[in-house]
Amino acid sequence: MSVSNANKAMLNALKRSDVITTLSTSKRFVREARWLSRKNIYKTDAAEKVENEVIAGAIMNPRHLAQYISVSTLLHCSDGWSYLGRAVQALLRGDPHRARHLAYYAELRAAMSLLASEGIGVFSTRHAYIAGPNLAAPLSGGREGTHVIVWECLSNWAQHSRSGDLFASVIKPYGRSLGDWLVPINGQTNLGAQAHSWFMQWGMDLQTMANDRRARNHSSYRPEGIPTSLTLGSLETTQTVGEIWKALEPDPNSAFDLIDRHILRLALESVCRSRSGSNSLRGSTFRTLVSNVVAYQGLQPQLHSLWTDFLTRQKEPKDARVLRLSKSAPTTSARSAFYMVARAVLLLRIASGSTSQLFQDAGFTPSEIEFWWTELGPARGLWNSDGAPENAADLWSDIDVALSSLDAFENEYTGSRHSFYNLGNIYGDAVSSLGGFERAMVWSLLPA
Repeated sequence: MSVSNANKAMLNALKRSDVITTLSTSKRFVREARWLSRKNIYKTDAAEKVENEVIAGAIMNPRHLAQYISVSTLLHCSDGWSYLGRAVQALLRGDPHRARHLAYYAELRAAMSLLASEGIGVFSTRHAYIAGPNLAAPLSGGREGTHVIVWECLSNWAQHSRSGDLFASVIKPYGRSLGDWLVPINGQTNLGAQAHSWFMQWGMDLQTMANDRRARNHSSYRPEGIPTSLTLGSLETTQTVGEIWKALEPDPNSAFDLIDRHILRLALESVCRSRSGSNSLRGSTFRTLVSNVVAYQGLQPQLHSLWTDFLTRQKEPKDARVLRLSKSAPTTSARSAFYMVARAVLLLRIASGSTSQLFQDAGFTPSEIEFWWTELGPARGLWNSDGAPENAADLWSDIDVALSSLDAFENEYTGSRHSFYNLGNIYGDAVSSLGGFERAMVWSLLPA
C-alpha cells in the first residue's frame, strides 16, 4: 500500500514553517505550564474526535487541531524514549519478546514525532495535517490505521528533499551541522539519497509490520514458548546496552556527538564511493577529501589530527555498535530485539533533533519548557522533585554510574555467574537507571 497521488501531492507541499508558526502560538499556554489552551477541544479524546469530524467532512476547530499536532512533536518523541527505556529494561531481564514489542512502539512514536514536525497528525484511522499557520485539514483517503499510515507517510517523506535537508541540519558532529561539514566538497548534493537510505534502514520494522500484521502480532499476542522460548545471553545483553548508552553520551558541543560523528564518517565514505568507486577509501582520494573537510572547519592542530584519524578510520575503525546492529533485518530470533532497539535509538535521535530545532525556531527557550521536564523526571523516577538537573552533564551522571556498575558486574561475575538474576539482584539500581532513556529527550532540549 502507498500514499495516493492526491495525498502525495498534498504531503509534498507541506511547509515546516507553518508548523513553526503554529507552535509559536502555544507559547502563551506554556507560560502557564500547559501545552494547550484549556478550551482546546482536542486535549481529550483527540483520535475519536478527529475520526468523527473527518467522516463528517470538516474539522470542527482547525486552529485547535493544528496546535495539538504541533506540540505533539515533543510529546510523541518523549513517549518514544519511554518505550525504548522499557524495551531495554526488558532486555536486562532477559525478555526479548517484550523488548521487541516495546522497541517497535518506540520506533512508531519516533516516526509520529518526525511526521508531526512536518505537519502530519497521525491519529487512529482518520488523520489530519497542518495546511497553513494554525490551520488543520483532514487527510483524504480510506481508513488506514496508525501502523500503515505512519509507514506510508514516512517513506514518502524520506524520498522528498526536505528529509535530506532536515537530516543535514540536525546531525551535528562537534556542534556543527552535517551540511556545514560537507560544504567544502559540495557533499550535500549526495546526502539526500544517503538520508533516504538511512530512513528506510532505520524504519524497516515499521515497513515490515505495516505490511504484515502477523509479524507485529508475533511478540505482542502470541504465547511465549511455542514453538520455543527466545533467550539471550546476559553478557552480550549488558555489553550491547552499555554500548548503546555510550553512543548517546552528551558532549559539551553536541547532544549526541558519538552517533553524529559516526554518521559523518559514513556520509563522507558514501560521497567518495559515489564519485570514485568503492575502492577509493583506501587510497589518497579519500584522505584528500577528508583533509579538505577537516581543514574547512578551522580546528586547532591537535583537533584537526584527531578528526582526520577518526574519519579515515585510523582511530575507532569500527562503526558504533548501534549503527552496526541497525543494519540487520528483523527476524524471529532473540537477537532481533537488539536490532530493533538500535533502530529505535537512531530514529529517536533524528526525532529529538527535529523537535529541538522546531522549538528553537518557534522561539522557545529551555526555561520556558522547564515545567514539562521537571515534572517528567520525578514521574518516571529519574530524580526526586527537589533534585532536578541543571544541564546535560547532570542528566548523564547517573548513567555513568550505572555503566560503571555494568563493567564491575562483568569483571566480578564471570561464566555462569554472569546471569540476569545476579544482575538484577546485585545491581538492580543500575538496571533501573539504564531504563531512563527519557533523559536523552531532555538533554536534547537543554544546553550541554
